[in-house]
Amino acid sequence: DCLAAGMNDFIAKPLDVLAFHATLLRWLGEPGRPAGPVRPEPPAPLVAAVADARPLVHRLAAVPGFDPAQGLAGANGNAALFERLVRLFAQGTDLQALHEAVVADDTHAIGQAAHRLRGGAAAVGFSAVASLALAVETDARHAHAPSAGAAVRLAEVMAALDTAQSALRAAVEAR
Repeated sequence: DCLAAGMNDFIAKPLDVLAFHATLLRWLGEPGRPAGPVRPEPPAPLVAAVADARPLVHRLAAVPGFDPAQGLAGANGNAALFERLVRLFAQGTDLQALHEAVVADDTHAIGQAAHRLRGGAAAVGFSAVASLALAVETDARHAHAPSAGAAVRLAEVMAALDTAQSALRAAVEAR
């Protein structure tokens, strides 16, 4: 859609720092080099390196469905930032907002809460929760009233999120 609208390129959310860097280099070029296709070198494996220094990252690697490498890459390898994002996500504010929107039977608010949930889940490395949230967001944006399929997907994302956040809280609180 972006390219069809006349844009030269785009970077999708959640932000992938390597893709962002490659896109900038492709359009701006590096000093002394002409612009053109450039592929930056990926960073060394982040999880193993950071897990040695950060016990929380090591505990998070054991959480089912969680990919700390994805979350660390999104935080550009900054383990402290990544841990802060995980702690915020584990607090459950997205689940609470989604629950309130469902209780209010507000399709627009369900879509907004699912969008925030999708971004938060992707940012910390919960791809499965992010995918479920995308389905709920899409349902909400294309329907004036929830369908039976949308209700099932909504229940799935709420259950997956509850499980994910409980596992994250346990990992965060463990010493």
